[in-house]
Amino acid sequence: MNLELFYSKMANNDWGFVYDFMKKNNAYFKRNLLELERISGFIACEYVRYIPTEKPVLILTLSQKMISLNKSGWVLFTIPQLIDIENVTLDFLTKEDGLSFAKSFCVHSPRANLLEKELTEKVDKRESIEVTKPKANKAFSRKDWLSPLFKSSQELEFYQSLKSSFPNHFIYPNVALSNIFDFDSLRNSINAKERDYFFKAVIDFVVYDPTDLHVPNYFFEVDSHYHDNPAAKVKDNMKDNIFLSANIPLHRVRLLEYTNTPRHEFTVKIKKLLEEA
Repeated sequence: MNLELFYSKMANNDWGFVYDFMKKNNAYFKRNLLELERISGFIACEYVRYIPTEKPVLILTLSQKMISLNKSGWVLFTIPQLIDIENVTLDFLTKEDGLSFAKSFCVHSPRANLLEKELTEKVDKRESIEVTKPKANKAFSRKDWLSPLFKSSQELEFYQSLKSSFPNHFIYPNVALSNIFDFDSLRNSINAKERDYFFKAVIDFVVYDPTDLHVPNYFFEVDSHYHDNPAAKVKDNMKDNIFLSANIPLHRVRLLEYTNTPRHEFTVKIKKLLEEA
């Protein structure tokens, strides 16, 4: 056992070496308790003097090791020495780390007992609140499964144009055809394919009159190049025929493929359609 090396390492604040030294020489110090008490007091005194100079991020780890040394019997700190170690450690820890340190490592410090009491009261208060409040779902929120109200930026622009054109009406997107027409009244006026399609179709935008039991007044479809393929044309024709059977206009609006002012152009087209109706 090299005590000269030990004191040299102490002078250089090599607390990792001090920890290992006391652990490795435990058998020697058990046979020499007076020497163990003397060197333990020296370690405690130097450690308390050193703590204010250490980086806060390391203080918690070092103090845990010091107290663990004492718990293992590798040093024999007195109660006043332990109180000093516990207090000086709490001085430089954040409140969160201090509560954790007090709960897990402190035994003698009155300050640590107060912090533990504060922690217990917070837990009790939180548990009391949790009894009366539903617990939040901690499962990962799959927001990528959600579907936006509008299928494209063009639909959003058209919606804004409708709002400016009908400021006193309610405007709803993607309204099921079955929520517009009474099927039993309509069924004899449409063919079998159209009857089947009736329960699958939606209208892009419907304008409702809030002063008249929310009766739907105007119906709009926002067309684009996607409506040029054969399958889409078949569906559009069936939708047109259903409205034609009821003698109610379904207004189709289509912009040029490239425009810098879609909202303005939509507004102009809406106004023109209503004038022609």
